Amino acid sequence: MGVGSQHVPDDRLVEQIRIGSHEAFEILRGRHEKRLLNTAIHILRNREDGEDAVQDSFLKAYRRIETFNGRSAVSTWLTRIVINTCLMQLRRQRTRPSVSLDDPNEHGLSRLDGIPDRTISIEASYVVRERRELLSIAVSRLKPSLRSVVDAYRHHDYTMAELAEQSSLSVPAAKSRLRRARQALERSPVMTACR
Repeated sequence: MGVGSQHVPDDRLVEQIRIGSHEAFEILRGRHEKRLLNTAIHILRNREDGEDAVQDSFLKAYRRIETFNGRSAVSTWLTRIVINTCLMQLRRQRTRPSVSLDDPNEHGLSRLDGIPDRTISIEASYVVRERRELLSIAVSRLKPSLRSVVDAYRHHDYTMAELAEQSSLSVPAAKSRLRRARQALERSPVMTACR
C-alpha cells in the first residue's frame, strides 16, 4: 500500500485483501471498526459483547472476502455481517441463559456454594474426619489430669503460659503433662488403629 493508502477506496482495499494484503485489511478495519462497534453495542446492549461480535465479524469478513461481490458498498456488507453475528449471539443467549455466580439463588445463598470444590479429595477429607473422631475417643480415655490439659490445648488454642495458668500449674509442669498426654495417645490402641 504505502503513502496515501488511507484514501484508497474500500473496493480497491478488498481487491488487495484478496491477494493477501494484511495492510489493506487493517486499513479497512480501522476505517469501519468504530461505526460497527456502535451498531453491535446498540443491538447487544453491552460493550464487551459488542467488541467480541465486531472481532468475530472482521474475522468472518476476512475469511469470506471472496464472497463480496460488489453489488453493495463494503460498509453495507460489513454491517450486515455484524448484525448477523449479533443476532446469532442473542439467539445463543436465549437458548443458554447465563446466570451470574455473584447473584444469590432463590434461597438467598451464593451460587458458588453449590459448586463442589474438586481440589478437595473426598477420601482425604473422610480420613481427616475419621482421625479427629479417633483422637477424640483416645483423649476421652486419658486420665482426667492429662485429658484436661489436652482439651484446653486443643479447643482453646492456649499458649503454654495460658495453659499453665488455666490448669493451675507451672509452665514446666504443663509442658510435662502435655508431653505425657501425647505419649499416652501414641500408645493408645485407638490411635494405633488409624496408622
